[in-house]
Amino acid sequence: MQDRTNEFNSILQSLNTQGQHQQLLNSNRQNLKKSEFTKASYQIGKEIQQTLTKLNKLTVLAKKKTLFDDKPVEINELVFVIKQDISKINKLIMQLSQYQSQQLQKESKLVQSKEHEVNVINSLQTKLQQTSQTFKSILEIRTENMKEQKERRDQYSFGSSQQSMLLSQPPSDSPLYNPNQPAQQNQNETVLDFGEFGLTKRGKGGQQQLELMQTNSSAVNDEIINSRDSAIDSIESTIAELGQIYQNFAVLLQGQREAVMRIDQNVEGKGVLL
Repeated sequence: MQDRTNEFNSILQSLNTQGQHQQLLNSNRQNLKKSEFTKASYQIGKEIQQTLTKLNKLTVLAKKKTLFDDKPVEINELVFVIKQDISKINKLIMQLSQYQSQQLQKESKLVQSKEHEVNVINSLQTKLQQTSQTFKSILEIRTENMKEQKERRDQYSFGSSQQSMLLSQPPSDSPLYNPNQPAQQNQNETVLDFGEFGLTKRGKGGQQQLELMQTNSSAVNDEIINSRDSAIDSIESTIAELGQIYQNFAVLLQGQREAVMRIDQNVEGKGVLL
C-alpha cells in the first residue's frame, strides 16, 4: 500500500491557497464597491452644499421689498439654476439608491455595511428635501413681494396718469378764465406757462410732445407689468414642479424603509437558523 499522505497535504494546501485568494478577490471587490458608493455619496453631499450656498444668496435678494433694490434678472437666473440643481441631485440620489438596492440582494455584503449605506442615502434624501422646502418657501416670499410691487406700481401709474391728464388739458379760450389773454389766439402758437408745475409749453406742439411722452411711459409700464406677470407664472410653475419632486422623495424613502426591514428580517432569520 502506497503512502499518499504528502500528496493529500499538498492538495489541501493548494485548496487553502485558492480559498484565500478568492477571499482576497471578494474583499477587493467589496472595497471597490464601497469606494464607489462613498465617492458617489460624497459628491452628492457636495452638490447639496453648493446648492445651499446659492439658496442663501437667493434668500437675501428675494426678501428685498423695495423696487430700487430689486434685481429680477439675477433672481430669475438663480431660481433657474437652483431648480436644475435640485432635479439633478434628485436623479443622482435615485441612481445611488438603485445601485444600493442591487447590492442588497447579494448575501456576500456585511449587514453593517448595508445598514450604513441605507442610512447614508436617507441622510442625503433628507438634506435635499429640506433644501427643496426652503427653496419653495423663498419662491413663495418672492411671489408675494412681486405682487405687492405690482400693486404699488399700478397705484403710482394711476396717479401719474391723472396728473398727466390735468397737465394735458388745453387752456380755455374764454376771457372769463384768462382775463389778460386776448379773446382769439392762434392754435399753432406756443405759449410759455410759468405756473405751479414749472415751465411747460402749451399749444399744438407742446400737446403733441406731452402725448408722445405719455405713450412711451405707458409702453414701458406695460412691458414691466408683462415681465412681472411672466416671472410670477414661472415661479408658480417651479413650485408645482417641486411638488412632483416631493412625491419622488416619499417613494424613495419608503423604499429605503423597506430595505432596512428586509435587512432586519434576514438577520433574524439567520439567528433562528443558528
